[in-house]
Formats: sequence, C-alpha cells, structure tokens
Amino acid sequence: MESSEKRSRSGWFIRIWVSVIASFIVALVLAALILIQGSVSGIEFSPTHLEQRSFHFFEIPVIEQQITPIRRKKVTNECLQFLRTGGYVKRAPTSVPRWDLVSITRGLSGTTHADAELLLSSLSTEREEVAYWKTWTEKNPTKAKYLWPIVQKLALNRLYLFIPPILEIAENSNSEKGFQNAILVQIKSDYQRLADSFDRQKKPSVAEEIKNKASQLFPSIEWP
Repeated sequence: MESSEKRSRSGWFIRIWVSVIASFIVALVLAALILIQGSVSGIEFSPTHLEQRSFHFFEIPVIEQQITPIRRKKVTNECLQFLRTGGYVKRAPTSVPRWDLVSITRGLSGTTHADAELLLSSLSTEREEVAYWKTWTEKNPTKAKYLWPIVQKLALNRLYLFIPPILEIAENSNSEKGFQNAILVQIKSDYQRLADSFDRQKKPSVAEEIKNKASQLFPSIEWP
C-alpha cells in the first residue's frame, strides 16, 4: 500500500516536472519566434513637416498582432534638412504631421517599399560621399526654388509616382525656361495617364475628380 502511494506521488511529481519543462520549451520557442520573425521596423516620411523617422515594435507573427508599444526616432536626412533650413520647402500650416510609410521590414520576410520611398531614396542619393540633390540645389538655386515646392506639393497629395520623372528632368535640363515647361508637360502627362487608367476601369467619376484636382493644384497648366 505504501509502495503504491510512493509510486503515485513519484508519477505525479514527474508529470509536474514534464509539464514545467514542456511549458518552458514552448515559451522559449515562442519568444525566439517573436524576437526574430515578430520584429517590425521601418521608415516614415512627413510631407507636412518635412521630416523622416524610424519606428520599431514587436508583433505576433502570421496574425500581425502588435504586442509592444511603437518606438519612434527622428532620422537625419542631410538633403531634406538643407532644403528645409534653406527655405526651399516649408512646413504645411498644420500642427499635426502626416506620416507616410517609406518602407517596412517584418522579421526575415524582407523589406516592403511604399510610394514615399521614391522620394526618400532620391533625397538620400550620394555621389562621392556628398548628398547629390543638396549639391544640385546649391549650384542651381533658381531652378531649385521652382522644383522643390512642386515636389512637396506632389508628396502632400500622395503623388510620389510623379516625382522621379521631374527629378530626372531637373538633372538633365540646361535651360531654365525649358526646365519649367518640361516639368509642367510631364505633370500634365502623368495626370492624364492616371485619369485614363480609371476611364479604362469604367470609373469616369474618379477620372473626372483627378482632372479637377489637377486643375486646382496646377492652374497654369492647360487641361483638356
């Protein structure tokens, strides 16, 4: 009888320890999974306040359930800072900044880039370890005063896809008047292409709204 009770207590003790060890192993596996695959980081850009920042938090993988507060930190962008302090771009008249996603990385899944990356990657371009567009602006102040407010206007309206072509025009144009005309022609072409794409999708009201918005933002362009 006593031996049976001892075996029973011994079996109970072993089961407890097996449960504890199993729980500990599961907890370690989950913690490792969250630390590696649940780590989320990225970059954001504010077209209203002309600033850049990074963010980081942890989430439960697969279901993407956030489990830690988001930590944010300002990121210094030499070119952006120069444009802001030099008066080439100005903060929008709002106290609350709008933040657009530039890129996001989830665990080992790689980085996903958003439209705002089209602008930030250009502003981060360096040649011979010097910020390219900062140097360009210093060499072309008159063109810069025309170019950068248009770039900001496009960013404020989430038209980041329109920005690379006009930066290419700025980089390659020699004539100041031809430079301005070429930019307006490019913007008109991009707006028209965007409106046409919605027409093809049988969304004429959206296409018309795009054309109306274009007329408001760029009244100097002759719209059909």
